[in-house]
Amino acid sequence: MKSGQARLPITKESVSQSNEIVFSVGRCFITVKTTNILACVFLTIISVLLCSCASDRRGHARREPKQIEVRMNRNIELFGLLMQLDLAPDALNNNDVLELGGRMAKWRDWYSGAVRNYERFKGFENGSMMKLYRDSLGQGMFNDFFIGFLLQVTEVPNAKIKDTTDVNAFLGFSKTGDRAEATQKAGAFLEALNRFYGEINFDGYLKDNQKHYDRMRAEVRDNLPSTKFISAMESFYDQKFTAYCLVPSLNIPTGMGFGKTDQTSRTIYNTFGPFGFQTFDGANPNMGFNQPESIQVLSVHEFGHSFINPVIDSIPRDVIRQTEGLYAPLAEKMKSQGYISWTICLYEHFVRAGEVVIARKLGNATVAEHKLAEDKQKGFAYLPQIVRELEAFEKRSNKRESYQERVGQIVARLTSTAGL
Repeated sequence: MKSGQARLPITKESVSQSNEIVFSVGRCFITVKTTNILACVFLTIISVLLCSCASDRRGHARREPKQIEVRMNRNIELFGLLMQLDLAPDALNNNDVLELGGRMAKWRDWYSGAVRNYERFKGFENGSMMKLYRDSLGQGMFNDFFIGFLLQVTEVPNAKIKDTTDVNAFLGFSKTGDRAEATQKAGAFLEALNRFYGEINFDGYLKDNQKHYDRMRAEVRDNLPSTKFISAMESFYDQKFTAYCLVPSLNIPTGMGFGKTDQTSRTIYNTFGPFGFQTFDGANPNMGFNQPESIQVLSVHEFGHSFINPVIDSIPRDVIRQTEGLYAPLAEKMKSQGYISWTICLYEHFVRAGEVVIARKLGNATVAEHKLAEDKQKGFAYLPQIVRELEAFEKRSNKRESYQERVGQIVARLTSTAGL
């Protein structure tokens, strides 16, 4: 007998054939004997309601909040080494002293991890793998392309394309977008990477640095934000992802990071190197990840881009063209921060607006106001208007209107509502 069901269907005939009802709440079965038909019906209704409540409680108990995962990936570590071998010679040969990470230093100090690995692997600096890497960069396949691709394949020394690998993650291997050519060239790149893993005994390198990797993970995990913001983001943006992953790397050069989305598995990745100076020697080594504010930004701001960017990209091009004149008044400040087009400027405006709205939703009004003021100072002049419109969207009576629809409307109205 299924939980919450009477032994017989609840009809006049079945009740007249039996003078007892059995119902369950949780794991408890209760038998009630009665000859009154109305009482039987009433008790059956109560049993269904109680069972429904118990089932709902059990369902909620199973629904744990999504956690931010911290993962280490061998593909990223090996690819990061390629980046380091390419970068380290310039860092070693540059004697300029400039402000880096809040202090005066040389590039070799800032990139100390790259210099350290260069000393170990410099014999491979001009080998076949480095030539393939540099040739690929010259053909327009930049580091962010490779990071996104390598997160979606199996790991070295057995890296290969999976059945679930999104074709868009490796289609860039073909200049014409030919899938067969891209598959062949992507496979050849992975085979070369697998060979390189063995040639340099990268497994030995990982074992030698195990304590540093353990410390890196600890530095990141100790500074993770509350996971409440994940459910708040999903609710606000009308979207859900399966997993939210931070992928710290000792070998991605200091200060670099890459946000990637695997649409097949619905997983958001943020892959990043150290935030500041590293110390590998002594009793208390510092891997450069123990920066709470930086990890908060990665977790909240960069995850936000995976929600926002596709929404902005879905806006009709006519609307983008009609409003792109709004970029000119902001251009100087935007370009100084690397936001070199109106579309990128819109990404940043809406991600930052989302941070403000979500902070307020979570009861962090002080954080929200500080964020809003700080971003206005950075030149995001349309932020107050966008925040007001998004908060009105949060309070909308028509719940069928989607976040994507509202964003399109806000952008279309910016010319008349920005007040500039």
